[in-house]
Amino acid sequence: MFNPRPDPSSSSATVERAAADWVARRDRVLTPVEAAKFATWRAADPRQTDELALLEATWRALDAADEAPEIMQIAHEFDAEQASPQSVALGAQCLRALASPPRWR
Repeated sequence: MFNPRPDPSSSSATVERAAADWVARRDRVLTPVEAAKFATWRAADPRQTDELALLEATWRALDAADEAPEIMQIAHEFDAEQASPQSVALGAQCLRALASPPRWR
């Protein structure tokens, strides 16, 4: 049964790692089984949808980074298939810091 309330035991770091994992998986295209698991995961907690949107926006920013040669150099050296969810999350945090004004949580 669907529980619309977030699981309080899920830390923000856990949510971020899972979202980063899904961004990396979706970049290589999901199987039907993975797509069903993704839909279930996404519906389980609104924080997951929010974090996923943030990481996807960062991922798209990489595609639009043609004007920044130093970022493109890093992106070309990055092998997404061998990247861990943690490295995707770390990369997303770095890009967020470079591409957006500071925000306080």
